[in-house]
Amino acid sequence: MDKMAKGRMDKTGGRVQKRTKSRWRVGDPLNREDQVMLAVVIRRAERLGFSPTQKEVPNAEALKKRFGNWTKVMTAAGLPPVNDPDQMRKRQAARDWQATMETLGVS
Repeated sequence: MDKMAKGRMDKTGGRVQKRTKSRWRVGDPLNREDQVMLAVVIRRAERLGFSPTQKEVPNAEALKKRFGNWTKVMTAAGLPPVNDPDQMRKRQAARDWQATMETLGVS
């Protein structure tokens, strides 16, 4: 038996189950850890006024690893997807407002 195969067997010769957390699926309940992770996204959305992109959330990679992709993160958080037309309008309005404030010298 080669070293790699040996590393995947327990002492009795049976296969060792890899302990990985399965990805969340739409309709699955959220556990406490999920809720804590998603709270960051929800707070960011509340602050911005629209669904945040991956770049706007500090733990985006961990969220995508758990939930599968950014659209599923938004679904789990109860937020509309970032490419939703209403969200895109809100994002553009925020950019326009920021540009206006910069033009006026207000930060």
